[in-house]
Amino acid sequence: MGKKVKNYKEYVKNLKDAFGDYAVMPAIRDIKAFIERYDLYNDWRIESSDVQKDIRTLIINSNKRKKKRISSYKNYLEKLRDTFGIPKTMPDLSCIVAFIDEYRLSREWGITKNDVTKDLQAFIDGKYDEMTNDATPVHKSVPVMSKPRQHITSTGNCRPVYSSYNYSSYTYNPAEKTYSTLAKRSERLSKTEVSNTKKPSRKKPSIKTKSEKEKTIFIDGDNHLPEGQKGIEQLPKSTKVRAVFSQAGAKRKFDEKYGNRPNVSSKLVKPGNQAVDNQIKAEAGQLLKKRNQDITVVSHDKGYEKYGDKKNGGRDGNRFSVAKSVKDKNPKRRNGTCKKTGVTPRKRK
Repeated sequence: MGKKVKNYKEYVKNLKDAFGDYAVMPAIRDIKAFIERYDLYNDWRIESSDVQKDIRTLIINSNKRKKKRISSYKNYLEKLRDTFGIPKTMPDLSCIVAFIDEYRLSREWGITKNDVTKDLQAFIDGKYDEMTNDATPVHKSVPVMSKPRQHITSTGNCRPVYSSYNYSSYTYNPAEKTYSTLAKRSERLSKTEVSNTKKPSRKKPSIKTKSEKEKTIFIDGDNHLPEGQKGIEQLPKSTKVRAVFSQAGAKRKFDEKYGNRPNVSSKLVKPGNQAVDNQIKAEAGQLLKKRNQDITVVSHDKGYEKYGDKKNGGRDGNRFSVAKSVKDKNPKRRNGTCKKTGVTPRKRK
């Protein structure tokens, strides 16, 4: 039987179909149901944490497409020009209201339809060039446009048409300013423009060495489970836990306790002779085909030790071990001494 998801493109399509309309992260049970529906873990080793990252990217991209915001006074003038062009007559009031709503001008900047009407009238009077020059910071050079350019003009409705417009054909006397109300909005918007010029703090990239191993812990759900699952709470998120069960009741109790952890997953197999053991060995074998794998099986079954003797000793950097509990794999320090090695760290002066 072939894989349910054949390639990455098909995976992204299924992800968008399932979670493309979500504005927030879905519940972990929905994500796990999505993984099981397409058998993503068995076929591609895709876990809950991987799907969460992809969903987060979908949400961010969706929000970027939806948001239309004004960042400065000059940006406001540019958006006004892009929408209405340099009109010859005043556009319809409904178009002006739609423009205000689209860019949230009333809610975020207190700009009303009267303000937009005055600005458009200034455009009609040929003062757009002077308005953008006033809105440009002094330290920035403003290019002089001497040749006629194709620019958008309006015929009074919402749909703009193109006509020739010469930027240098108009003169403007600063003493005759008719849009004094713009100065207040310019001052408000310029504060945000200055605050946005701060350089973002750079995070130091994490450096991964070749010696780092991907850690996976398999739990035999049919073999001393209460003892074996102890210590899962203390594991770092980078360590993946995979519990395999042949009894649905045991799996349900395990999921109720640990199902909300992104690095923990479980699987139910059909009951049978060595069914759980064979499933764990099959999944571990797939992981061991990679390099730098640190795999631990939590079980009292001695058959895993023989399996580990065959897998250890290679040059691929893999490590296979058996423990009686997760806690034994991840020992705590007691009284300043490591339980496993017996080494006491030096105190900092």
